[in-house]
Amino acid sequence: MCWIAFVPTQSSLEITVDVIGNCSAGNGVQALIHDNCATDPIDCDVACGGSPSVLGRSNLYPRKTYYLRIDGCSGAVCPIQITTFPANAIQNPNGPLIPELTILSGPSLISCPSENVYTYCANPFNDCATQFLWKIESGNAIITDTGEEL
Repeated sequence: MCWIAFVPTQSSLEITVDVIGNCSAGNGVQALIHDNCATDPIDCDVACGGSPSVLGRSNLYPRKTYYLRIDGCSGAVCPIQITTFPANAIQNPNGPLIPELTILSGPSLISCPSENVYTYCANPFNDCATQFLWKIESGNAIITDTGEEL
């Protein structure tokens, strides 16, 4: 699941999420729009198949921050392309598109195999981050969830 903040420049726009390759599992993606991170979506397309489209006829407030939530159907991980119509309906971001990865603390390289225990801490980089996905490139790892909330 990913959350993308955006600021519309007008009250009406449409966002389409196209799957542009093969999904690892599941059947495509779902798209939802929120006006904050803690409430139900104001619009959604959760049909799981094809290209979800949201906000076709919505009345948005220009210069207000909204959130596009994209989630894989049944655990799908898919390459996607996001299109906005009209193209200039979303304000360009002021900061970097990808946040600095300084939110993680812990060693960047570890010997494998190793009997040592390594601890990593993740600090959320925005108010909407609810989870982090970890990928072990090779080898085996035991991952312990401390149960702490972000």
